[in-house]
Amino acid sequence: MADDEDGSNTDPQKYNNCKLCKSYIGVNTARIKCKNCSVCSILLCFENLAKLVCIREDEWYCKSCESALDDVHKSAATLEYEKRALQEQVLLLLNKGTKNADAISDHRLVFAELKICSPIQKLKYITLRNLKQINNDRFQLDLSSISWDNIFYFPTIDEKLEYLTTKILLLFDIHAPLRTIRITKPKAPWLTNVLKLIFRERDLAYSNYKEHKAPENWNKYKNVRNFALASLRREKKAYLVNTCK
Repeated sequence: MADDEDGSNTDPQKYNNCKLCKSYIGVNTARIKCKNCSVCSILLCFENLAKLVCIREDEWYCKSCESALDDVHKSAATLEYEKRALQEQVLLLLNKGTKNADAISDHRLVFAELKICSPIQKLKYITLRNLKQINNDRFQLDLSSISWDNIFYFPTIDEKLEYLTTKILLLFDIHAPLRTIRITKPKAPWLTNVLKLIFRERDLAYSNYKEHKAPENWNKYKNVRNFALASLRREKKAYLVNTCK
């Protein structure tokens, strides 16, 4: 292959073994002007969350190079997309750039400061009955003491239904009264129904161990507990990755 006007060789085979440019397709190697190394020009693209911001700074540099910044040819459609996306999301980026890390590497550290606006969680009030605290023996005793035969003395179906509903509500008001609770923290979105079933199995295994403290029960609980923790971490990671795409 012949050299170009400024003396740079444009043969693609020349750069196949270059560790720096091997993964950078589209770099204009004809404009490289390095005195000692064949290819040392890299344009680093750090894109904010969804390929929005491009940091045009030297990420890798060679002390013998006049410049370590090269050109990357982009299509008009790509440039227009980045421009439009940047205009929409410019408020997310507070600061960006690179910092020297001479003590550990020739690569400069890339940083970006983002303005993450977390939504304010509104207070939520829920009225419910705590059915777990019901004493079954006392509940059955009070249930049997109600005169259910009186329902036959009402002439209309609406009156019968009202009598039945009133007696049942009075019974639950005694054993499981209504109470209002305040929800201050939002529910974790990665807690799926499958995770809840796994947690239930974990709790059952722990209850079984507390009741029968045998080594096999303890080993079973540990296995279920470790599986539940690994499943939780996996679901949380998957949710965060999908959210940041």
